[in-house]
Amino acid sequence: MDLEAGTCSCEATVKVCRHIRQGLIRDHKARRVAGCAGCGDMVPRRQLVEVGEEQASWGFALFVGDRLCPECALHHGL
Repeated sequence: MDLEAGTCSCEATVKVCRHIRQGLIRDHKARRVAGCAGCGDMVPRRQLVEVGEEQASWGFALFVGDRLCPECALHHGL
């Protein structure tokens, strides 16, 4: 199966086989989640809190641009 080319080796007679469709859905869902820089858990991107310059200067081993889940953000005082 090649998602980029939209081809599959199965014998399906439909325009887009179920393997390609399932692969596209899986890839779409994978892009909607990201790992927390604090605990490593996978959470929806919209829930992540990004560390700014001021918060990074507080000295909690956080860097500008790190993204934290709500629990880690609360733990670090964000």
